[in-house]
Amino acid sequence: MLRLIFLISSIASLILGFFVLFRGHKKLLNRTFFYFCMSVVSWLLTNFMVQIVANGPQLISWYRLTYTTITLTIYLLVYLSLQFVENNNKKRKVISLIFFLPAIVVIFITTKPALIESASYSSEGFVFRFSNLFFGCIIYTLIYLFITFYLFFKSYRKRKGGEKEQVKFMLLGIFVAIKPPTIPAVTASATRVLIPRAFPQSRKISLSLEKNSLAFPG
Repeated sequence: MLRLIFLISSIASLILGFFVLFRGHKKLLNRTFFYFCMSVVSWLLTNFMVQIVANGPQLISWYRLTYTTITLTIYLLVYLSLQFVENNNKKRKVISLIFFLPAIVVIFITTKPALIESASYSSEGFVFRFSNLFFGCIIYTLIYLFITFYLFFKSYRKRKGGEKEQVKFMLLGIFVAIKPPTIPAVTASATRVLIPRAFPQSRKISLSLEKNSLAFPG
């Protein structure tokens, strides 16, 4: 079932991205939204691979890539929201670069084996033990999501008439691109990571990556 959700969501995001691009490929906003959709597709496909790969080392590699792709997706959300509040191209590029540097650091962390201290297979499935580097990913995610929606909210309040509708349609597009797998993914993530940190005795069960669970950072 989850495999089907990932495939359908990937196709929907792909179609949405190309639709917006073809509607105005010369506009930076349209191109950025297209890049965002492609990053969402990449995240969905890495999650799909986690569901079908049975080999331990390959599974760990694909699992780490889910964090890499979502890190890029979250940065593109910030970059997208910046275009609604900052009209000065030079200033926007500087701000975007400032946000991009931490994203590069987090992407680098997600590609390193040190992110996952150990991985083993038990009767419950694959069991992962995360290092403290993982909390850097969580902090990055929370801060950047807060910035994204703050900028969209700020832009919405400043705009009038048709410009407000543009912000609404952009938020709707983002919602359509990421909504289908988000809720079960966050739930699975909290079960695997946050609960074991709060209740160490539940670590072994909660960090099990079974074939019917989603891989999502956080």
